[in-house]
Amino acid sequence: MAFILDAKDGSIYWLPFTVSYAEKADKGFGNEFYAFDFRTDSNLLVIQGSRNELNDDGLYDYVFGHGLLQLVKSQPYPLKH
Repeated sequence: MAFILDAKDGSIYWLPFTVSYAEKADKGFGNEFYAFDFRTDSNLLVIQGSRNELNDDGLYDYVFGHGLLQLVKSQPYPLKH
């Protein structure tokens, strides 16, 4: 399980799903795999892998706001660049 920590007020928001490693993961420019990618100055959370082990490997963009994650884009593997 993973969570989002609101640094302003200390609130914790649990992700409503688990994320598993994907064999077809896009490793970008290096050889490292990151299931979660984010920046501290952004509400965007990028998730790579399979959610809830449902064999839905892909890249998922979520926006976090008001305590909720909203899916804004999904792209199944193989990724089309």
